[in-house]
Amino acid sequence: MPPRRRDRRSHRDPSPSPSRPSGPRASPSSPRLRLAFIVPPLLLLVLTVLHFTGLLSRSPPYPQTPGKTPLSVYDRGLVKRQVSAGEILAEHARVSENRSRRHFPNPVLAYVTPWNSKGYDMAKLFSMKLTHVSPVWYDLKSDRNKLSLEGQHNYDAGWVSELQNSGSLVVPRVVLEAFPGVVLLKKKSRDKTIELIVSECS
Repeated sequence: MPPRRRDRRSHRDPSPSPSRPSGPRASPSSPRLRLAFIVPPLLLLVLTVLHFTGLLSRSPPYPQTPGKTPLSVYDRGLVKRQVSAGEILAEHARVSENRSRRHFPNPVLAYVTPWNSKGYDMAKLFSMKLTHVSPVWYDLKSDRNKLSLEGQHNYDAGWVSELQNSGSLVVPRVVLEAFPGVVLLKKKSRDKTIELIVSECS
């Protein structure tokens, strides 16, 4: 009698399989909980931007170009000891049409910062009234005993040339971030500092 063949088919378990939950299980890291932490800061950021651009305020935003008036600050009565905040807000965006005549006989120094691009244009606009323009470009730093001058990437040769042609002296400001004792008390460090600044200006 031939041997029986073994049935290799898998036998199914008659017991029903456990049912899986139809939806995802709620967890502390669910999308709704994430949105609750993300949306309020984003909303605050949007409102801040809209506020500073003037879109939320009733008054119009600041003009991109200053308005011109034939009257000087003396004619408008702005040169006085007590100036109110209302006068500053009302007159800060208006400039005199006369940009060449100086009313102040002494030297006038203006600082220009790289993070305010409008300052570069205003310095060129009123270059005839400014005797000295100081761009905030350079930082003198020290790494232990080694001095370095940073900020060369801020230098704008065309802008400097335009101011010099108008008669203004360009005197860049150098921020001393190095320890003053290292620069001022040691002759070798002083000479190195002078060499770095002179080589950059030459």
